[in-house]
Amino acid sequence: MSQEYDQNNEAATTEGLYWNPFNEYGFASPWAPRLWIVSPGVNYLISTSITLLIAAVFIVVCPACRHWCLIPLVLCGILAGADIIAWLRKEMDTFDPKAIIAGLFYLNCLLAPLLHLTYNMYGKDIYTDNWPIWFGYMACFNAAGIMLFKLAHNLFFKVSRPVKGFWQVAIDRFSGILIPILAISFIASAVVKILFSGLVKEAGIPAGARGYAAHLSWLLMLGDPSIMLLIMALIYWIYRSHPDKLSSRWTVWSIIAVTMVFQFLLLGLRGSRSAVLSVVIIVAVVAHYWLRSFSIKFIVVGICLTFLFVYFYGFYKRFGAKGWEAIYSSQARESMSHEVEGGATLTGTVLGNLARADLQAFMLYRLRELKGTFQPVHGQTYMTSALTFIPRAIWSTKPSGVKTRAGTEIQGYSGAETSSRVYGLAGEAMLNFSYYGILPAYFVFGCFLGWFRKKIATMEPSDSRFFLVPLLILTFMFAVTGDSDNWMFGLLKMGVLPFIVVFLGSIRSRFVPASDHVGVSG
Repeated sequence: MSQEYDQNNEAATTEGLYWNPFNEYGFASPWAPRLWIVSPGVNYLISTSITLLIAAVFIVVCPACRHWCLIPLVLCGILAGADIIAWLRKEMDTFDPKAIIAGLFYLNCLLAPLLHLTYNMYGKDIYTDNWPIWFGYMACFNAAGIMLFKLAHNLFFKVSRPVKGFWQVAIDRFSGILIPILAISFIASAVVKILFSGLVKEAGIPAGARGYAAHLSWLLMLGDPSIMLLIMALIYWIYRSHPDKLSSRWTVWSIIAVTMVFQFLLLGLRGSRSAVLSVVIIVAVVAHYWLRSFSIKFIVVGICLTFLFVYFYGFYKRFGAKGWEAIYSSQARESMSHEVEGGATLTGTVLGNLARADLQAFMLYRLRELKGTFQPVHGQTYMTSALTFIPRAIWSTKPSGVKTRAGTEIQGYSGAETSSRVYGLAGEAMLNFSYYGILPAYFVFGCFLGWFRKKIATMEPSDSRFFLVPLLILTFMFAVTGDSDNWMFGLLKMGVLPFIVVFLGSIRSRFVPASDHVGVSG
């Protein structure tokens, strides 16, 4: 079922049924009963059944899970799982940010606490007097927060105005701005490589280059997107010049593989997994919008490969080139595993990199222990993150270290020891406003997501802004497990040059051609 966009009928954009790239009907299966197709109650029923089954398994295998904390944990799973079921039933686009966020909520708010209790696996220097109790208290906040998140999302999806303009790539203008931007980007990459030794394995800044450290952030902003820009240009060239290749699975897989290799060679040697994975994800979503709609099978394969990459890359991050021995030598993997973040298992890798459940429960416990003596920073971490766009070369006294000081205080570190942890959506809210900030953080996050999804739901598939949408999807993803300074810096570093190319290389008009929209529903 397709739906034409009428500029004079905004109500048409809020009914919740948009074109879906999986099939011409926009529904999971054209033969299914309509109640099965459109009823949110079915999604919640399936989510409830699956979540209760998962809880039953943990009750059997883990005595620590036989606790009242399981009730709010299961509620979190049901709430988040409904959107995952909707995604599996193809009611959402493959890369719909609502489905991605639901998956992260399901992991962080249900599966991660249960896995922590089962394996008795927690972060370094994180202890509580009773883990099930504090997981339970945190789950109560999370369950209420997810409900507020959903309410805010639905509200803002309905009331936000649809996109009224249209950006079309002007090929001459696009090429004219892309070529010099690419040249500048590769020059900046070369400067980082020469001046800062490429920051190989996060080794720090060489002594001879410390005087130039204030310029590093804008050099990274210019240099790091080079491969991404080049691949995006390749994708658009294929889109324009070789329509016969658009449905080729091998074309898309080759593009992603090339991106992975070159991005690793350019940035992966620094020891940063996100520097590689973020660009690969962005390129995959761009290819999804412009070349070939990916299936759920592709996403499942991609998630499995991502877990393997994150796991084995942890050895390189800790041991350098020697860490690659872990790929082919089980003995080397065993000997090095105790020093690798997340340990020697994929479970530890997932819990250490994609979830913040133990840290957030620990913070809640510490707030009780401190009994009002902890001084929240009242939004200062968000304020300093907003100042990220100002280079330190211009403002040498720019405020910094607020998150580090607050995190060090709430975790009770003593002496010169400081915290460099990443706290996630709820964790950063606690640093700023104690536990009073958790629910507002979920609500505000839902407002932004509802507004964003309304915009992409009402954009034309050929709108050049779809080159920028993947970066924003990735930002929403990082907002769940990361902190505002992380995703703000990533947004600026990877988004400034692509925005300049798209903005200056497009013709903008208020005319919106009437055609089908991208598969996003309320």
